[in-house]
Amino acid sequence: LMEQLDTGKLNRLLQQVGGFGKWQRLQLLLLAPSFLLIGWCYFAALFISQDASNFETLLNVSSNNLSVTELPGNESLMYQTAADICARWRIVHVFIENNTTKPKKYMCVLPWLLATHQAVFLLGSASGHIIFTLTALKFGPKKILIGALALHCVCCFTIPFNSYLIMFDILRFLDGFSVACIQISALCLILGITSRNYHPLVIILLATVRGLSNVTLSAVASSPLDWTELIAITAVSSLFLFSYIKLIPESPLWFVLRGERLHAERMVRQIAHYNGHRLRIESIHRTQQPALTINTDETFFKLTDVPPKCKSLLCEIHLSLNWLLHGFLYEMTSLLAPFIAWNIPEVGHSLSGIVEMFSALLAYILWQHFPTRTTAIFSSAMIAFFLVACLFGAEQRSGMFVCILLAKLCAYTTFLMTKLIALDFNISQDRFAILIVLYAIADIGAALATFASFQEQNALWTTFPIGAVLGFLVTSTFIFLPNTHRRDHLRSREIAIPMRPL
Repeated sequence: LMEQLDTGKLNRLLQQVGGFGKWQRLQLLLLAPSFLLIGWCYFAALFISQDASNFETLLNVSSNNLSVTELPGNESLMYQTAADICARWRIVHVFIENNTTKPKKYMCVLPWLLATHQAVFLLGSASGHIIFTLTALKFGPKKILIGALALHCVCCFTIPFNSYLIMFDILRFLDGFSVACIQISALCLILGITSRNYHPLVIILLATVRGLSNVTLSAVASSPLDWTELIAITAVSSLFLFSYIKLIPESPLWFVLRGERLHAERMVRQIAHYNGHRLRIESIHRTQQPALTINTDETFFKLTDVPPKCKSLLCEIHLSLNWLLHGFLYEMTSLLAPFIAWNIPEVGHSLSGIVEMFSALLAYILWQHFPTRTTAIFSSAMIAFFLVACLFGAEQRSGMFVCILLAKLCAYTTFLMTKLIALDFNISQDRFAILIVLYAIADIGAALATFASFQEQNALWTTFPIGAVLGFLVTSTFIFLPNTHRRDHLRSREIAIPMRPL
């Protein structure tokens, strides 16, 4: 009988034993710190102030040569002077080095340096997603998660002892690679033990954790710790995950795809036991098969099985284009918000994280009550509207900052709705592969956004129009996709048929 167990029957078994029961929720809590870590690493480059003697890339706040100096006067006057001088360079960053063993310094970092650090990290992240897609079936998500955590720790403990810019960027690339593998491994692990009907809920919850990471990162960055100590904190958080990695099970989906159905059955029985359900594997074969079925020879990287109404090639091209453009828009709003927030990055990132958490809640409510495509069209159109509004409010920094946050709210909502659309259009477990590839494409778009966001001159008058045009382009691409609704979505996929209590 176990030879007949495929991914479709596995999903019905997971639904039968609770779908997203207390055991799955516990695993989500165990994996949540890895997503918290991801948010820290993505924006860590914005809080790293390198020593001028090593990199010679810091602007003097009283002249235009490349060095660091202290400003005379009280602290408020010093900060205001530094902010005013940095403002002349348009969209640059003010760092505050507040170490008890060193005098306080105010520095303006060259925009191209920040862009390089962030772009290299994002390109490494894109590579990590692609490599995971190619190797997940062979090694399994849990083994990749362990290896990625080890690589991340090595990068974090090595960066503080590095004295060369090129080596720093290499380490940032490897760190981005490891963080991407951590992210997608944890995502596949939690989705692999959860019924498909609850996958959108899991994605929304993890998006909330991502927003929380921005808030916690800002709180840590505002502390009097040195930047090397901040990097060490992220490494320690990775070591914390190692302490209970054995409690996280391997994905039963991986066992099924590898033909090890006995291990998958044992794991499903364990889930049923923890959730307080009784399970009979034999009875699942007597359930009526739905109209839409899936292939039994699925892999993590075969992009097939889309509904007949949407041609496979058109669907994949649209999703790829949408995620490329949205990766650009999301990263641009994420990077611009701290700079416009009166040159105080901690304030910008804190408010940005709060906006992301609210956006995740908003996306879940909209997904339940409104058609997915309609919501995505509206939110992407509002991105363009708020970015255009930033141009008219460029003279008032507070108004511009509010518009940027609203644009980020719409961008993150669109991002989440597009994830749900990607899941809706693929009824098989191959949608994991589609989701991973889309993550990589979004990283490439985000890497391009870093250079558009860090312009030294005329940044506002070039970045915002580009973002507005892309917002309209994203909106127009949704017309190629059929509309989806939660009720239609639940009827169109393979739903687990509930069994009577035994």
